[in-house]
Amino acid sequence: MTDPRTFLFPDAPEERPHPAVQYWTDALEGEVVDSIEVDVRQPQAGLGVGPARIAVIGRRHDGTTPAPPSYVEWELELHDGLVRLGARAVDPQVEALRYGLVFRERFKPIERRYGDGYFNTVLLQVLAETGLAQESPIADVLASVHRGGQVHPSEHARDCALRIRTTLQRVSIELVSALSYSKDEALAVVAAARASFLDQRFSVSARRAMGWG
Repeated sequence: MTDPRTFLFPDAPEERPHPAVQYWTDALEGEVVDSIEVDVRQPQAGLGVGPARIAVIGRRHDGTTPAPPSYVEWELELHDGLVRLGARAVDPQVEALRYGLVFRERFKPIERRYGDGYFNTVLLQVLAETGLAQESPIADVLASVHRGGQVHPSEHARDCALRIRTTLQRVSIELVSALSYSKDEALAVVAAARASFLDQRFSVSARRAMGWG
């Protein structure tokens, strides 16, 4: 009979990447493709948006693709694995959409901890304090966002702000270190991604479409 402790406490637990990440890792190592890039689509659904879908496009050195892209549901695990492979988006607009989704997922634990309203207030304060609120795509969205009073200074507020700042920095560093963007390019992606996130969070485009913003 097998001792369950052998199963529960291995010397080196086996970890498997996302199946799609493993597939493209093998394709790159086997020189089936020379590079990969990512496309993300999020169709409109009424006044909002539908589920996001992602496809990986493999390219040979001559620019051809061995197969047409297949779109699957966007997942943070899949995103993280593709970033480790150095996969950029197909263009800056798609990169902004992609990282808008990343912000949505990485901010969820902070939202749950502090509540939506409190998180919103602190987020807007952080954007103002860091200068990001002045970047054109974010400033355009914030022009249609009602901003209430600031939160009272406290350990609670400082902790929430630190978590938001750390998330913003983590994404920025990822763009530079893993995807080889310049700092200026990374700032442009972060600003556009934040604007995309804020637009959906505060229903700015939806309200503007109805003449409310």
